Amino acid sequence: MIVSEIGYPNDEKIIKPLGGDLGKSSEKYIAHGIFFKFCVDQENIFSSKFAESMKWSKNEIRVSNAIIKHIQNPENKFIPGLSLPLVCSVDVAGFRIIAVSLVPIDSQSLIYGSDNQGKTVHKSNDSINEEMEKLGRLMNLKEHLAGRGEELKTMHLCTDIEVHQGLDNRYYILDIARVFPPTYHTRHSKKGSFLYENVREELLSRYHTPVSSDNYSYFQFHDPNRKELSKESGRITKFLASVIIPEAIDRLNMEYKEDYNISKYLQELGINCRYLGVMYYQINKLVPSEKTISLKKMLVFDMIVRNVKSISRRVLREITVSRGIITNQLEAIGYASVLNRLVINATNVSGASLISKMRENHNLPINITDEMILRDINLIFEYDKGLLVEHIGEALGFTVTGYNFNEPNGLDLSPDNISNIVPVVKRQVWFPSEDVDEGIFDYVNSIINNMYYQYLDDNS
Repeated sequence: MIVSEIGYPNDEKIIKPLGGDLGKSSEKYIAHGIFFKFCVDQENIFSSKFAESMKWSKNEIRVSNAIIKHIQNPENKFIPGLSLPLVCSVDVAGFRIIAVSLVPIDSQSLIYGSDNQGKTVHKSNDSINEEMEKLGRLMNLKEHLAGRGEELKTMHLCTDIEVHQGLDNRYYILDIARVFPPTYHTRHSKKGSFLYENVREELLSRYHTPVSSDNYSYFQFHDPNRKELSKESGRITKFLASVIIPEAIDRLNMEYKEDYNISKYLQELGINCRYLGVMYYQINKLVPSEKTISLKKMLVFDMIVRNVKSISRRVLREITVSRGIITNQLEAIGYASVLNRLVINATNVSGASLISKMRENHNLPINITDEMILRDINLIFEYDKGLLVEHIGEALGFTVTGYNFNEPNGLDLSPDNISNIVPVVKRQVWFPSEDVDEGIFDYVNSIINNMYYQYLDDNS
């Protein structure tokens, strides 16, 4: 419902967006006791309206997982009652919504951080100030000055984090998407990219120096050391390129078995998927062997999946906005058209389109010519097309049935071949704890799925 009414005036929407200054990277709604953030750039923060907001929103879950891990570790001795809301992302029809459990807070409950873009920075509770300082140390984050004029405060996490003392006397940590520092950023970088191109937790934990969450942002503009602070983002990015990536390649050469989920392996080493092209370039410089050929193939396979996913989402968004409705049939038409153009009936033109996306999204260097990468793309299309489509379907939430990928000069995929279309839901990873009831996540998922299927039934 929220997604399908994207083009409607607010007063005509069935579920009305919340008013007020609640953030510019998403629209906010409340329905069925859940707080929904619809990922759309309302204030031209990014270079496109939806894609970058979706990337930024993923940090909400990543940071939540990191904080939960530290809070639940008994050795860290955090105070009782320090909590995070349940949060999950829901991808449907090319859009993303973040669903967050409502917590008992109000306009007077903020005790740490800022809810007005740094104009006022709160640090009114000594115990929470100490806990946030401890959390910053555990996450290898650098303290810095934030605020304006004489109201500068020392912050150990991002300035626009919010910690509230709830009406139930628990402490709730909110708005955490910017806790991980940005990687290297210049004036030539994509607009607003310092907000979503962040250091991974695994890299941050290995780096020898703390890094400020607020690098490149106006939040630490009044810190006299802001330029030196921001240089650390460049240094940690260089550490990634000169130490972590070469180490990862050595490990892959020694122990990696062919696996089409190579990006998950690299993420666990602290390497963002936007550096898959850099990995490919460095492996390409090695003496060719069966292992290096296999590794390059896995990297290209992953880049194809991710870029077909990105293009598919854009096509589905265009369909939804133009039709003002979501149906499984329309989604199937969108998925089939993209797969036919980029995979099923792939040509050098469609290959060039994918390569352009690889350069844009995965830092594939110009030293790798189109001809070089196209050879690997064509090998995958020739021998692994069915497996490729299966992975694309898993990423987007559908399966392909009744189609023979082994037929030479096969027919186009029909929308009828696209089935089992579902929202893709990702949530926090809670560690074993008596306080966590997995049934709560089942309940939230059931609400989301029921809303989706009820909408489809109403519009079938």
